[in-house]
Amino acid sequence: SLLQMPKTTGFWVVALPEASCDAGCARLRLGATHLACDEVAHHRRNSDVSSPSRMRALLDSLGVPLSAGAVCDGRWGEGADVPTVALDGESCFHSAVGRNASSFHCDAVPEPPGQGKRRLCFCSMPRPPLPPRSPPPPPPPSPSPASSSALKNEEQRWEGGGEARPCIAPGLSMRVDLSSLDPPERCS
Repeated sequence: SLLQMPKTTGFWVVALPEASCDAGCARLRLGATHLACDEVAHHRRNSDVSSPSRMRALLDSLGVPLSAGAVCDGRWGEGADVPTVALDGESCFHSAVGRNASSFHCDAVPEPPGQGKRRLCFCSMPRPPLPPRSPPPPPPPSPSPASSSALKNEEQRWEGGGEARPCIAPGLSMRVDLSSLDPPERCS
């Protein structure tokens, strides 16, 4: 596989004949880490391979020159195996401008099989795994029977005609539905 240092983190690679980009990238290492095909990164670098002239320039820089009469075709610009180059250097298939990100497939092999086509792949360091999700916070404790009965007693005294209005102590406000009070008030 041939490499080119990119403007961003990764490399353009010409995979072996009939190989997917997953296989083409996995053959390469930076230190002890194998590179990986990343469809998102491939999409971000699509402009490098989205015209005949750009494909020719990239292939030349990778040491895979096309013959003078080679045709670089865009008819299959959203094909799962595009961009590709023929082993004999007589043809290539460039990516479509504005290509849909979902059309990139690292596991696709060149079509049709048996023609010795090689995929151009953008390979980069594998993405680190996402950290495990934190467990959800525990639910607030339910009101203890003592605090519920104290609140009911306070409400009964107020409904019974007393001057004081019921209020919720700051410690209870997280465990009591304040909307049941008219108007809801907190004790100071």
